[in-house]
Amino acid sequence: VRSRGLDATVAEVTPPGDRRYWVFTDVDVLDPGELTVDAPQPDGLSWGELGGLLRPLVTDPRCLGLTLACYNPDLDSDGSGARIFVSVNGGPATLVSGGPNSAGDNNHPSVSHDGLTIYFDSLRPGGLGGPGLYFAKRDNTGEPFGPAVPLTALSSAAFDGRPFINWDGGELLFSSNRAGSESPAPDIWRTVRKRSRGGPKVIYF
Repeated sequence: VRSRGLDATVAEVTPPGDRRYWVFTDVDVLDPGELTVDAPQPDGLSWGELGGLLRPLVTDPRCLGLTLACYNPDLDSDGSGARIFVSVNGGPATLVSGGPNSAGDNNHPSVSHDGLTIYFDSLRPGGLGGPGLYFAKRDNTGEPFGPAVPLTALSSAAFDGRPFINWDGGELLFSSNRAGSESPAPDIWRTVRKRSRGGPKVIYF
């Protein structure tokens, strides 16, 4: 990025023609002073440089979405680096206000299609042992999220994290190494919830 410049770098990594694409960004490219990461690289990018690179990519109408990875809680003993941020249309990153960042390590957010519910994993007081699954709600996208609520029906004493809510909010995927997993490493688990009939639109797991 620094040797070639932002414009040349964006042009090089953008697919040609009408091809749709998904942007996957490993935040190990950030300088260790910017974020606690798995494989810190000296003289890494600043948040501003990374934002300048991502902004034209994610605002392109061919872009289907963006994934940011990864964070290592083992390198962040006091939890000060585990925070959830939001960026609108590639703009500046701002801390998500409300319950999601109220305590402990908070990671891997997934937001519902209407922007009113956020799912995330957290290692905070009151959990079952390992990182657990939580959600928080708000009445409109201009408000802070409400209190973090544990998804106790889905969490276990093992690792439960990386939640992903689907488009219509009826299916949640997450990673877990709980009993019943097929390998020692976390596997992908799935749960489906029912929609209420009559009255307000409410979906229960």
